[in-house]
Amino acid sequence: MKVKEKRLNELLSKYKVARYKIAKVLGVSDVSLKAMLEGKNVRLESAEKVAKNMEKKLDELFDIQIIYQKYAYQTIRKIKVTVQGILTYAKKLRLIEHNFATREYLDYPEQIKNIPEHLSEENSLAFYRFLVEGKDIKKRTIALIVLLTGLRRGEICGLELSDIDLNNQTITVRRSRVVVNGFGLIEKEPKNQTLVRTFSIPKILVDCLSEYIVWRENKKKEHGEAWKAGNKLIVSECGTAIYPQTTNRWMDDLMKEAKIPRVTLRSLRHTNITLQLMENVPLMTVAKRAGHARPSTTSDIYAYCFQSRDIAAANVLDDLFT
Repeated sequence: MKVKEKRLNELLSKYKVARYKIAKVLGVSDVSLKAMLEGKNVRLESAEKVAKNMEKKLDELFDIQIIYQKYAYQTIRKIKVTVQGILTYAKKLRLIEHNFATREYLDYPEQIKNIPEHLSEENSLAFYRFLVEGKDIKKRTIALIVLLTGLRRGEICGLELSDIDLNNQTITVRRSRVVVNGFGLIEKEPKNQTLVRTFSIPKILVDCLSEYIVWRENKKKEHGEAWKAGNKLIVSECGTAIYPQTTNRWMDDLMKEAKIPRVTLRSLRHTNITLQLMENVPLMTVAKRAGHARPSTTSDIYAYCFQSRDIAAANVLDDLFT
């Protein structure tokens, strides 16, 4: 479905509330509504929900288009692995004689590896300088945390004061706050122990967090009994724990002010990991800080970072034997 974004923006602009709240009323995710407002393609199911809840005809808000797309490599792989596991178990129970879902019979499509969106070194430095001089301590703190640690959005929203050790200059990741369709906002523990991690942070981030924590404590005193954020580190002006989707809007605001190519919070995570690898930080260290279960995950996603090392390796061998 192609969105008539101008028409949709006109209709929703009269509601002076956060986008995620509008999305909840319309029965779609905040990500889907954001895509609609930007004029991007969306699923028919999401479009029908919006039209119905706005009491509008579907063609008033959307242009109906049929778009055929191939399944992603990971989707195909998961389906085949699942079927293979089911038939393997069935064969073990002697319910079937042959398992035709093994690699002997199945072909896997070629995996196309895309380079994750990230800021160039030049734009990273420009954005960092902008953040250091920024006036909004909330937005500045979140952006610096991602740029300098590579934490995921949900991990940032799950941070509590006890997870920050300013004396030892460390951050500990123990939980994540995410929005799940059908369930709303939930807080969960990491699915594996590699995601529970403590790592060092640079002094520039320590200084920023020190300043932010003072601001947070002042806000807590200001709200008194109306304070609802508990021990959560990142809070709103209203004294509540931050909603994950709010970070997207904050990032959009920062990128516009900084006048650099717009990227997402996830792209800042990719930037952090890319810069570490380009500066020859050991793969094991980068993988641990990123919360990857295996170093191979890091090397697969960020393979483009190792091209320069390949040339360096050839030069070393050249020097050695000549």
